[in-house]
Amino acid sequence: MSGQNTGIVTLVGAGPGDPDLLTIGALRALERAEVVVFDNLICPEILEHASAAELIDVGKLPFGKQTAQETING
Repeated sequence: MSGQNTGIVTLVGAGPGDPDLLTIGALRALERAEVVVFDNLICPEILEHASAAELIDVGKLPFGKQTAQETING
């Protein structure tokens, strides 16, 4: 693996969506994130904790513009 870039992936669940219920670990991960991939269920206030990150919206809306699941998983 010499010469390869490595990184950390952190999965953060937003629970019922109330930003006050995020764990300290979730807040720290968002603050350190370089990229955040999110869907339409997230409260916009949560994304404010990732102010330095590139935000990628992969959310799906019924009968609307969608990102293929294969692309999200990619």
